[in-house]
Amino acid sequence: MTPEEYEDIKEIEILLRESYNHYFLYESFCKSAEGYISVDYGDVWDREDEGTIKFRSITICSSVFCTEGRSQEWTSTAAALATVREWHQKEMSNGKDTPEAIEEMRQLEKRMTEMYPLREEKDSGI
Repeated sequence: MTPEEYEDIKEIEILLRESYNHYFLYESFCKSAEGYISVDYGDVWDREDEGTIKFRSITICSSVFCTEGRSQEWTSTAAALATVREWHQKEMSNGKDTPEAIEEMRQLEKRMTEMYPLREEKDSGI
């Protein structure tokens, strides 16, 4: 792995964490493997033949940010970083975490609760 690939992976992790921290200010939807990052270095023979760890691919699982399903894979850290930078820019500029937007969501939730109150479950006696 080159120093550039290593730095790309570090930046991917930082940007992804910042994006999720922002997202969770106003939303709670996510899946259990949310934000999982997997880096593939190949098998033992790849490393033996090349004498060093060689980057093969990076996969990010994110039902929140991935645009192609729940996960995306790249064969270059630069391409993965470019995509994560796009996700980060979009997330950080969406404005859903402003006090006005949060209050609007609270009001919407209140109206929805009034329109569709939770029904009390009857005791089944079990």
